[in-house]
Amino acid sequence: MAPLILLILLVPRQQDFRHDLRRVEFAGTQVSSNNWTLIPFKAVPNSLGRDFYFYLHAPQTEGLRSFITRASAGNSRNDGEMIVGKRKWDQAEDLVFHPHYLGDPETLDANVTPATGDVPVLLTGGHSVGQIFRAEKNNLDGVWIPIERFEQSAEQARFVFHIASPPLLPYSAPIDSLRVALMLVLSALVIWRLIPRRGKGWQLWIYLAVLAGAFAASQTILRSSNNAGYAFPLIFQFAVVFHYWSWYVFSFDKLSIKSRPPLNSAASPRLYDRMLSYLGSKPHFTAIVIVLNVISVLFVLWYYRLGAPSGLRYFFDYNYFLYFLVFHVTFSFRPTLRRAQ
Repeated sequence: MAPLILLILLVPRQQDFRHDLRRVEFAGTQVSSNNWTLIPFKAVPNSLGRDFYFYLHAPQTEGLRSFITRASAGNSRNDGEMIVGKRKWDQAEDLVFHPHYLGDPETLDANVTPATGDVPVLLTGGHSVGQIFRAEKNNLDGVWIPIERFEQSAEQARFVFHIASPPLLPYSAPIDSLRVALMLVLSALVIWRLIPRRGKGWQLWIYLAVLAGAFAASQTILRSSNNAGYAFPLIFQFAVVFHYWSWYVFSFDKLSIKSRPPLNSAASPRLYDRMLSYLGSKPHFTAIVIVLNVISVLFVLWYYRLGAPSGLRYFFDYNYFLYFLVFHVTFSFRPTLRRAQ
C-alpha cells in the first residue's frame, strides 16, 4: 500500500493543490443591469504577486441559457488562462474581468466596456467558468465581471463564486521531471506487487478495482453534477475513504472470529450494553451498515441533484462529510492498555 499511496500523492498537478479562500452566492436578480457586476468578498491580505483562480458556476441550471459573460479571443492577459469546466478553453484565451482591491472605487469607469470582438461564454448550464490571474495589489476583495442576461428565465438562476488560493505545492521544471520519473517507478512497483504469484489469488486486485471504481463513479456522478470540485480525489480523500471501508472489513473480521458472551440475566443490563450486544450480531451489524449508507446516499443525492436548501451544506457537502469520516475513523480504534506486572 505504501507505493500506491505515494503514487496517488504524485498524480495531481500543482494547480490541483488549491483550496477555496472565499465563497459567495448570489441570485440572478442581483446582476447589474449595466453589464458589469462586482462580486465582492472579504479582502485577501498579501495578495500582491500571487496567482489566484476564480470560477463561477450556476448549479441546477442544466439546459438554461440565462446569462453570458465575455472572453477575449487574443491573449489579453499573460499572467494566466481561462478555464471552462476545469479545462483550458480552446475558443478563447482569457476572460474579460477586472480585479477589485480594497480602497478601489465601487463603480467601474463608464468607458470600460467589453470589446465588440469578444467571444460570448455561457455561464449557466451546470459548468464552471473561471480564470487564473496574478494579483497586482494587496487586499484583493472582489472581481468585476461583465454578465449579460441572455434569456427571459434569467432571474431563476443562482450563482456560486469561488476564489481559490495559489497552488500550495508549486513545481519547478526539474521537480516536475522528477515527479514523472517517480510516478513511473512507483507504478512499476505497484503492478509488480499486484501480480498474482504461486499460492495467491486475485483478491487484492478485485478489492482495489472495486474500491477505485466505486470511488471514481461516486465522485463523477455526485461532484461533477454541479461542478462542486475536482472529479477525482486527492491523497487526503483516498486515505480517509480507504480507512473508512477498512473499518468495515476489520469489523466483519472480528464478528466472524469472536462471539460476544451473552448478557448476565441476573443483573439488569444498561441500554448501552444491550445496544452493544445487538450490534455484536453479524446479521444486525450488516443490516444497520446497509441502512445507514443508503440513508446517507439518499440525502447526498437530495443535496446535489434535487435542489436541497443551501443551508444544509454543512451536513451534506462532500468536504464536511470527509471531516466527519476523519473524526469517525480516528475514534474507532481503541488502544489496548498493557496490564501492570
